[in-house]
Amino acid sequence: MSYFLGNILGPLDVQPEQHDPTFCFTHEEARDLDLTNVPIRLEHHPDMTVGKIDRCFQGHDGSKWIVAHINENSIQSHFASKAIRPNKRGFTYYTGLSLQHEHIDFADGTSEKRPVEVSLCVSPRRSDCRIHSVLKAGPRSYISRHRAHKMADPAPE
Repeated sequence: MSYFLGNILGPLDVQPEQHDPTFCFTHEEARDLDLTNVPIRLEHHPDMTVGKIDRCFQGHDGSKWIVAHINENSIQSHFASKAIRPNKRGFTYYTGLSLQHEHIDFADGTSEKRPVEVSLCVSPRRSDCRIHSVLKAGPRSYISRHRAHKMADPAPE
């Protein structure tokens, strides 16, 4: 399973499209945005869910950060896990993150934003929303024990 850390909202004072209240987030909206268990998809495709968000938190500048995992139980998930890491030449296919959300206007004049999904993407609409760190979780303890065991065994003569 692969885990990653990234931001889905950049500093709120420098958001793109500041004139669009359906797209931009206020500090209060960002603070109240709970992304736990929101699906991770490939390029906003509804049939390509590859993981989910485990945790979210907000930076001092209003930015919103996520820790998410990618399941490796499908071809799409396996691809996603590889596509968020640099290849042999140092190129990473998916570096961007894109939040899809609903903006709901209520009759009393209030509004609310609800997350739909976060996508791995090549070119996010919010250009500063990126994957910052990737970790591959796996059977390291078994491999370490196996190597240590082999090193402790005397070599056959």
